[in-house]
Amino acid sequence: MRPAFHPDASFFGNAGEQLAVGTPFLFDWIDKNGPAPNIQPRFVSVDILESIAVVRLEVDGWSGLQAGSGVSKIRFLRTRKIERWSQWRTRKLLGPSPEDSGSGASPELGIRPAVSAPPNGYLAEHDGITRAIDCYLAGSRTGDRELMRAAFHPEATIAGYCFGVEYSGSIEHLFRWISENGPAPNIEPRFARIEILETIAVVHLEVQGWSGKPAGINARITEVFTQLKRDGQWQITQKTFHWQPA
Repeated sequence: MRPAFHPDASFFGNAGEQLAVGTPFLFDWIDKNGPAPNIQPRFVSVDILESIAVVRLEVDGWSGLQAGSGVSKIRFLRTRKIERWSQWRTRKLLGPSPEDSGSGASPELGIRPAVSAPPNGYLAEHDGITRAIDCYLAGSRTGDRELMRAAFHPEATIAGYCFGVEYSGSIEHLFRWISENGPAPNIEPRFARIEILETIAVVHLEVQGWSGKPAGINARITEVFTQLKRDGQWQITQKTFHWQPA
């Protein structure tokens, strides 16, 4: 299994009542679980975005010392680096409502308020997921890494290409870059896709109009965010990106 993973790969998931974090957890779990010869994997989707790919996998029939005999399904989301553009599906990011106020909302920065009484469960999850992205975008616009930090899990990671150089590791690399870059007030984000899978979410974001010291002028970035819901809150656990210089 190990050769399939980047050395700085991240692993997050909800295993019953336990939060599973880090690839060492995964490798240890596999060793302790033992063989699971009857698993039935099914590829649900494979999205290729420049040097990023997102694979959604549904696996039935898990067994073993850790999994037990009653586990019917486990969902996986993986990102791998590949080399060509496959899909382009975008919709315009909805702007903040003028009546947004309270609940930590910041309409001038594009952060939508938390919704306490949503019309249905799907919209509640959708709002929580986009709110985390709003915090990320607000930090990008202002060059404020502390504003951005609230969107991320403390052990989140980053991986991607910027001007042909691969960056990977702790999300602190992103926070330092944001501080060095400074404000990018004219970025134009578009949500290409939001997929919600139990306590997992994937967001594909296209952002144009980047500016700043390292970014240059009018750069574009393709980003895929994996989010995990824990204790009722959605947090970004991994950001994979492909930088497009102007």
